[in-house]
Amino acid sequence: MAGRYRIVRLLGRGGMGEVYLVHDLMLDQEVALKFLPAALARDPMRLALFHNEVRVARRVTHKNACRMYDIGEVDGRPFLSMEYVDGEDLASLLRRIGHLPEEKGLEVARQLAAGLAAAHEEGIVHRDLKPANVMIDGSGQVRIMDFGLAGVIGEIEDLRSGTPAYQAPEQMRGEDVSARTDLYSLGLILYEIFTGRRAFEEPSSPRELSGLKLPSSSRQIAVETERAVLRCLEPHPEDRPASALELAAMLPGADPLADALAAGKTPSPELVAAAGERRALPAPKAFACVGAIALGLVGFVALRAPRLLLAELPELKPPAVLVDRAETLVAKLGLDLFPHTGFGFRTDDAPPVLRFWFRGSRTPLETFGLNDRVSVRDPPMSEPGMARIELDPAGRLVELVVVPSPSAPVATDWSVLFEAADLDLESFVPAEPEWIPPVFAEQRFAWRGPRATTRVEAGSIASAPVYFRVGDTASFSATQSRADQEDTVLSRLLSFAATGIGFVVLVGVTLLARRHWKAGRADRRGAARLAAAMFAVNAAGLTLGLEHYADPARELNRWLEVLLEATFAAAVFWVFYLALEPFARRIWPHGLIAWNRLLGGQGRDSLVGRDVLIGVLAGVAMAATVPLADAIATTMGQPRTPPELPSPYVLLGSRYVASGILTWTTFAVNNAVFLLFLFVTIRFFLKRSWAAAATLTLATVGILLAAQAAGFTEWLERLFSFAIAIGTMVRFGFLATVVAGTVDFTLRSTPITHDWSEWYAGAMLTVLFFLVALALYGLVVSRRGVKGVI
Repeated sequence: MAGRYRIVRLLGRGGMGEVYLVHDLMLDQEVALKFLPAALARDPMRLALFHNEVRVARRVTHKNACRMYDIGEVDGRPFLSMEYVDGEDLASLLRRIGHLPEEKGLEVARQLAAGLAAAHEEGIVHRDLKPANVMIDGSGQVRIMDFGLAGVIGEIEDLRSGTPAYQAPEQMRGEDVSARTDLYSLGLILYEIFTGRRAFEEPSSPRELSGLKLPSSSRQIAVETERAVLRCLEPHPEDRPASALELAAMLPGADPLADALAAGKTPSPELVAAAGERRALPAPKAFACVGAIALGLVGFVALRAPRLLLAELPELKPPAVLVDRAETLVAKLGLDLFPHTGFGFRTDDAPPVLRFWFRGSRTPLETFGLNDRVSVRDPPMSEPGMARIELDPAGRLVELVVVPSPSAPVATDWSVLFEAADLDLESFVPAEPEWIPPVFAEQRFAWRGPRATTRVEAGSIASAPVYFRVGDTASFSATQSRADQEDTVLSRLLSFAATGIGFVVLVGVTLLARRHWKAGRADRRGAARLAAAMFAVNAAGLTLGLEHYADPARELNRWLEVLLEATFAAAVFWVFYLALEPFARRIWPHGLIAWNRLLGGQGRDSLVGRDVLIGVLAGVAMAATVPLADAIATTMGQPRTPPELPSPYVLLGSRYVASGILTWTTFAVNNAVFLLFLFVTIRFFLKRSWAAAATLTLATVGILLAAQAAGFTEWLERLFSFAIAIGTMVRFGFLATVVAGTVDFTLRSTPITHDWSEWYAGAMLTVLFFLVALALYGLVVSRRGVKGVI
């Protein structure tokens, strides 16, 4: 036949065709040929299904799926060639012996799940999975047969097609089908394998678990086996296993992740997500975590508040009052009211200083940064008429800088500026100017105060002040030192080198991502979802943190800049994840189980909830290492660290706190990815997780502290903090580390106070509400577990 095949015998005949065993004379091997019945050979719809079976089935290449070869025609009758399986279909086997022993049934179930997973990875659903379409050869190998009704998800039009007795509820209703539709059909097959009877005797009977006899009522089977079968038979698709691999992992004695690693393969993201337990976190452990979080937050607030510089600033004014002080000074100086303004807080670490700055300009304050956020130095003081005013927390003038303009006012009494600085001009004596103003000044002035260290430096043009600054010798020296450091040949070379190294790293990571993409190792779906999440988080954080204007053109330009920065950040995350994640999945996949479940849309998974809960607890512990290290250092006679400052950004209000939380989340993900890559690299050589964790902790802390020349207290705090972070990663995985980093960043940046009447207490309450909500989410989801367990 066809000059190539010799018919050996008829294998079977059905409504959709006749199957013959033939000998391929060209290749000298046996294959199976499936012919359409003569009555259907000219039916366009049947021909379309026939061609579709070849087109779809050829995409599935797995040992547990029957291989499809080609399509041809003989004497006007189309046929398709496929792998010949010498065995018996599951339907006839069950009719002959009743049911399979549990051990053999589990073996068949795992192979069926593996074959389905291969089809689902190609985006294909079988839609007609039943015992008659499952072959078992003489060696016990399982093959999924007959892809005649299979289709690509999202492209299927005839949704009701299939065998009614093995259809899922949504398939019977003509709704969209998915991989979980096939899992329902597989659940019906497994029920029949373990019990020897159908789950629902009537093909059209309602698919309700309440009317279903438990498999264990017919014969004794493992609890895990029964739970897996019943999960597949959930009426709602979202309650079924997320994938065939997850089902395989649920079966007793299964460890597909270990099998993949033993075979030297990189497990797929779906296989990683399917591994691990799915039981609810025991109530004692869950509520113990919540209690520890609550105690940790109370202790953190109690110990942190006295350590903040805010506690030493009894006259700290809210931003609205400080803006009013600045605008009042502008009016007293005779300057025009500025149509374009910006304001905020800034900090200096050595010594710890908090300052409020106010910027004004006659032209729009166009920044050089991508996020269009005005800062104390962006945009530069370059446009005529620009002014910058800095006040201390009590509203006293510290510095005034005005860019000269032709319309500058004439003679001004310096006493106005002394009064704004809360200084008595009469008690100051003229002195020789020592510091060069940051703007051009025709005349320079200086005064020395009652205390030898207090100085005022000033400058003017045409008797109009353009510079005024109050400080002591140390503050002037620190400013000059920073300016010198920022404007040296070495600093410029280092900046250029850092940019070059960053570019080389980005190119290298891009090439590595391309290699993983072409080799099929990259987690394309996970990278896309992470990039989309990072885009949304960045865009939302920037939008909340920016000032908005009524000018449509400027507002549109601002939105475009926000989208540009968010897109760039998402693209970088996407490339780095494609490049680095396969290494972690190959070397340490157990640490990515909860993370992959979250990226796979399983936000209500009990393991995800557990890791979020643990992450909150670890983050609180990391933030508490600062007062803990101080207490230990004091006990040992070591000097304490200087008072700390919160993030100046969050002092502007709760909206900025929300923006900060979103920004800190991206920082936490970025740091966790870098930490994960370092950890798996060291683990690759040391082979043991805890040895790699200890090495990474000591090496990281040593490098950071050597670069910063920190003292004993800082070394101790970093040691504790990194030990908790890396210990959390090793014990609980990547997701818990990301959550811990977010909580740690948030708490360290938050203004903490014991006085709830303080104007910045709202920022603290916003953060505490966020952490409580995150902990409650972890508690509820970790206790959700598998239905029937709680």
